[in-house]
Amino acid sequence: LYRNLLSPDRYEKDLRPTTHHLKPTNVTFGFLLNQIVEMDERNQMLTTRSWLNINWMDQRLVWNYSEWEGIKTIYIPYQRLWKPDIILVNNAIREYHASLVSTDIMVTSNGNVTWLFSALFRSSCPIRECDLKFASWSHDVTEIDLGLNTDKGDLSSYMNNSEFDLLDMIAIKEIVSFPSNVKSKWPTIVIRIKMHRRPLFYVFNHVSRSQERKFITQVDVVGQISEFNLQLT
Repeated sequence: LYRNLLSPDRYEKDLRPTTHHLKPTNVTFGFLLNQIVEMDERNQMLTTRSWLNINWMDQRLVWNYSEWEGIKTIYIPYQRLWKPDIILVNNAIREYHASLVSTDIMVTSNGNVTWLFSALFRSSCPIRECDLKFASWSHDVTEIDLGLNTDKGDLSSYMNNSEFDLLDMIAIKEIVSFPSNVKSKWPTIVIRIKMHRRPLFYVFNHVSRSQERKFITQVDVVGQISEFNLQLT
């Protein structure tokens, strides 16, 4: 079955799956927040560990399961299949793909394709409310149309952060155009994360830093007194 589906005369991974080249490929987007790793307030950069659930239909990967001993689902290495080139638009670092961890892609007999992958996303954002913006790198809405499977992100596996409380997370679809080409429309998925610093964490940090400054001042004073006594002797 695997060899049959991916035979060169049937499947080419560089070609976008569509029934007609003028029709867009509909891609459904899901976001699972696993952890708020760090909020760099000075540089306004949020680091999150998340999973993306990407889904689309590919008619080239349809088979009659009754002809294949009832097999309805197979898993294919992600390198072998076409995948939408979804990126984090407001990415704050260059090494975007370095942290990606991908599973094999699940394909069902009706051509339904599901791709799960995890990554450390570092996004530029203001404090307390952060938008993670995902879009296709090279395909506008005429070729890839991004949609949401829910207007709420998935928090079922979320791990609490010791510094920040997560207040809310929502998912929004926006259509964006650019001044260089206003005719092209780019579907963008915005994951909006709202959070605030825990009061006790702030107090602890403030007190610790105050004590540290006080200690440094005391050491400095003792040093000056010792130096003065040496000069007298």
